[in-house]
Parts: sequence; structure tokens; C-alpha cells
Amino acid sequence: MNVGILYDAHNYTVTSIENDFSLLTEVTKIKKGLEEANHKVILVENINEMVKSILSSAEPPWDIIINHISWTRTLQKISPLTFLDFYNIPYVGNCHKALMLCADKYISKLIAQELNIPVPKFIFQSSPYRSLLNYSEIEATLGSPFVIKANGSSGSLGVKKICSRTEYENVCANFMKNWHNGILFEEFISGIDLTVPVLNNGKEYCALAAIQYLDGEKKEIPFFTREIKYFEDISCHIYQNKRITALLKTYATKIHTALYCNIFSRSDFRLTDNGQIFFLECNATPDLNPSGAFVTAGDFTYPELLDHIIKLSFEQATKT
Repeated sequence: MNVGILYDAHNYTVTSIENDFSLLTEVTKIKKGLEEANHKVILVENINEMVKSILSSAEPPWDIIINHISWTRTLQKISPLTFLDFYNIPYVGNCHKALMLCADKYISKLIAQELNIPVPKFIFQSSPYRSLLNYSEIEATLGSPFVIKANGSSGSLGVKKICSRTEYENVCANFMKNWHNGILFEEFISGIDLTVPVLNNGKEYCALAAIQYLDGEKKEIPFFTREIKYFEDISCHIYQNKRITALLKTYATKIHTALYCNIFSRSDFRLTDNGQIFFLECNATPDLNPSGAFVTAGDFTYPELLDHIIKLSFEQATKT
């Protein structure tokens, strides 16, 4: 099958809130894995190149597209999936509705609450912003430190742990200037991050395992940030507690279904020292790399994973 990989690597060394980027190393790994699964790969450097290819020929050069553009600012820009849907070109993964719901951290938390899945205490400030919320009131409600997140972001973009009034004012000033999808203030849960990949096996949704990220020295990461995710040596390991894992898998499957995910998703949780679980968010465009959560949790090789996702996505996109 001819597979296009849509990516955009501009400003890929910058980690500020203002930037989207695709890591070329990840794009290269996906390309190699697809080729090992006997697919032909065509790299599409940005949305403009994709649109030109669609408009310049009767038939596009790909059978299906993988969207590898970060979903930063998902709620305020035109999605590449809008063009693909309009021209009936199959793409890998979940529908636009699922991506929008997962990107909106505020909405996904409300949905989790309706499913009786615990979430951290939170406060949401919608846009347009008239003024900063009172720091003392936030601290009184959420405790200190607390976490601030850019609503509608992905890839841990804009996630900050706030420990002082000065830090709060500086971070919020940046958010109010550069982010227009709302600001989420969240209780900081002391503990560890766990993530649960969910995959459609062609018949049903299966939560594969609970995965913990460890640093280069195989130590726990106390607070997961964008800088750690993209620029430090981290590895995936299967979490071994069976009782906690069973509950995490139940929660992840419920969230996957409620947010209209179909092909795959990855739900992130926080686990306290006394065994309490809190849902953080669901990612409808999870990382697909050979050492990531899906390969670590599943009973398949990396080329087998990519081949399964490609074929299942194509099959569901072309159903009559």
C-alpha cells in the first residue's frame, strides 16, 4: 500500500508554547517500520504540500495518510483531516470528532466524571480572558503546588507546575497572550504517571497494559513535561501491579469509547502512593515508535503494529 506521512518539522528544536513540530527522528522510524511491513512510503512535508498533491492530480499518490502533525492549538486551526475528509482520502487513526474531544482536556475531564472515573480537582478559565483568576482562590481550592495546562494542546505542551504567585503570574501572562482555547488549572497529584494504550484488534477495543515511563537511569519521573518527553532519554516499562492494572484498563476502555476513539488511543493517569487513580487525559493521536507504549504493551513487532493500524484504518475508511 502507498502510505503518505504528513509532518511538519519547522522550529523542531524549540519547546515553547507557540510551536508545533514533528520530530524527524520519529518520522524516520515510522517510515522504516512501514517499509519493513512492505508498504511504500511517501513523505509529505507540510499541509500545503499535501493540498497541492491533492489538487494537482486526478488521483493522489497515496492510498492512505498518516497525520504526524502535532495537535497543538487543535481547537483554533483547520485540521489537515478536514481536507482529507472533503476529498475522501483515507487517513490513519481516529475521526476528527474524537481528536477534538480528546484535545479538549476540560471536556474530556467532564466526560470522565460522568463515567465515575476519578479526576484531579480542576478549575477552567475560558477565553476571552478578562483578567487573571485570583491566585489565592486557586491555591485554596487546588492546593500548592498546582498544575496549569493549555486547553486543546497535546504532547505535554504548556504543562507547568506552579509553586508561587510570581510563577503563576508569569506563566498565565504567556498563556493569555498566546493561547485562546482556555486555561486548565489542576490539582497536583503526588505519585507516578501511568499510561494505557488501547487498540482495536479488528473486533473489539483492547486495553493492552499499564505502562510507566522511566528516565535514563530507570528511575521514576516525578513530573512529566514536554522537555522530558521530547529531549530526554526515557523508556517504557510494563507496570506489574495486577489490581491497579485491571482498574486502569477498565477506565481506559471506557474513556476510549466515550470519546469516540476507534482505531487506537492512549489514556494517561496519575497513581498516588496509596493506590488512588486519577485520569488526566486521553490522546487520540498517540506516539507510534518502536520503543513506545504500544509495542512495549503488545504481543507484536513494530512493523506488525504499523501494518495492522494501516490496514484497519483503510478498511474502516473505505467501508460502503
